[in-house]
Amino acid sequence: MNDRRFDLSSCSLSELPSQLTYRDQYDVLHRLLDILPMEYLKKEKNAIPEDLIIAIVRSARSIIYSEPHVLKVEPPLIICGDLHGQYYDLLNLYSRRPPYGGDYSRFVEQRRQLLKGRSDNSTTSTGAGSKRPRSMSADGTSSQGGGPSASSSPTPLTTAPTIPLNKFLFLGDYVDRGSRSIEVMVTLLAQKILYPDKMFLLRGNHEDEQVASLYGFFDECKRRYSLRLFKVFCDLFRCLPVAAVVGDSIFCVHGGISQDVKQISDIPDTRPCNVPHDGIISDLLWADPEVRLPYHSNGLYAPSPRNVSYVFSPAALEQFLESCDLDLVVRAHQVVEEGYMFFPPQQRKLITIFGATNYCDEFLNRGAALEVKADLQCAILTLEPPSEEQRKMLRALR
Repeated sequence: MNDRRFDLSSCSLSELPSQLTYRDQYDVLHRLLDILPMEYLKKEKNAIPEDLIIAIVRSARSIIYSEPHVLKVEPPLIICGDLHGQYYDLLNLYSRRPPYGGDYSRFVEQRRQLLKGRSDNSTTSTGAGSKRPRSMSADGTSSQGGGPSASSSPTPLTTAPTIPLNKFLFLGDYVDRGSRSIEVMVTLLAQKILYPDKMFLLRGNHEDEQVASLYGFFDECKRRYSLRLFKVFCDLFRCLPVAAVVGDSIFCVHGGISQDVKQISDIPDTRPCNVPHDGIISDLLWADPEVRLPYHSNGLYAPSPRNVSYVFSPAALEQFLESCDLDLVVRAHQVVEEGYMFFPPQQRKLITIFGATNYCDEFLNRGAALEVKADLQCAILTLEPPSEEQRKMLRALR
């Protein structure tokens, strides 16, 4: 498309050119990130052109594949867990901690207006409709439905243009379960292209062709676009890094640790690859912590009830941290009620964070992200699950 009469600044989502650059460098991506959140709130949605999605995925793949399989990332940054196609949670997170790429203050305001129109004659509910009080995490802040709260920010984001932008590290499981995996992926990949040193993406166990074929992403791609698009995404998944080390101190991974890793250099670079059924890569993407191992285990590792990889004990975690000269493991992979959970409970050697609130519209769980400051001090950012009115709105927007 090279029609000088075409105005990129006013075009709709479905009218976007299929190339990443129209006149100025990556101007199509900037326009996409500006209008995609607003499009999500419409009942009648325009679709992102499939050729544009494919161009984004392939361009991001070349950047990601050029990075190490174990990333070295310097703080400050925000570490985020599973999203599972819940695009609304990504927007909520960005409304709290704006990223490089996209303006999410308009989404906050439009969401408020939409909810106001739905609830003018209804009573206000808190959190997920439960009776538990709002609470602050040990080191972080809390808000209802992911928006700003009186306890965390007295100034609305729509009137605070000087809010600093943030570097992000996502721990995988972007797809499956939720209904908007494509929007999640397109947003993260567009930001990766625009700001490759501000957005980092790890692989989760669902970023695998076999798993994604079973739990929703295949069906979403086929229903909304084509089998071809699913294959293009799977080609990207095979190239994603499997772990990251933040500030030479914090090990970040989707699943857990492996008994075969004594040093970080033991993690092999097998990309591009599918997720193997066993071995180091499988453990990093599938393993879980477990306080009480079966009596017949060695006290360190035992077969996982998932029938893939292992569960590991506090003693195994201690061994891993000592041998790799690390202080903390940050992982995702498990839904937890408060959005985060320490392991073992009385210590802070490992933290599980989970980003999808009210997971699958069923669990009523909070979400959380981990803010790592420049001095490696950590704070937990908690996100409340949608209120009853917000859940009604989300169901209508699917």
